[in-house]
Amino acid sequence: MWRKFRRGSTSRPPRSNTDQRDVGRKVAVPYDSDSTTCPVRAMRAWLSVSGNRTEGPLFRSVLRGDPLTTNWLDGGDVSRILKRAERRARVRVEHLSGHSLRSGLVTAATKAGKPVHVIQTATGHRSTAVLQGYVRDAERFADCAATGIRL
Repeated sequence: MWRKFRRGSTSRPPRSNTDQRDVGRKVAVPYDSDSTTCPVRAMRAWLSVSGNRTEGPLFRSVLRGDPLTTNWLDGGDVSRILKRAERRARVRVEHLSGHSLRSGLVTAATKAGKPVHVIQTATGHRSTAVLQGYVRDAERFADCAATGIRL
């Protein structure tokens, strides 16, 4: 369920690879200063368009020419949405996928100096070793122990 707060909203993601027993977790989603990219405002708009449903999947498949379905949004749906956005923006992003979005969040949070436990709370990773696998290789050189010490 999506709950509104003064500084943002919280969400309880459904069962996932990081929560296969469906224990549940709450994820904080803060407002963004840019209203065009704010996830909280986008969610409010989506809830308005999708009928503000309180049961069933929050993110649902949309078939070409059809209204919203009652099916969960899946990896194929996310891939098609991202590829369509890529074409509309007239850019080519190497390895664009739902997984790369997750990797991008982990990489950006790491680069911003967010503590590992804070990133793990957002992503649901229990293992720091698995979490570190999401940090993009190119970013590993930004804060490498050997950088700038004139070997």
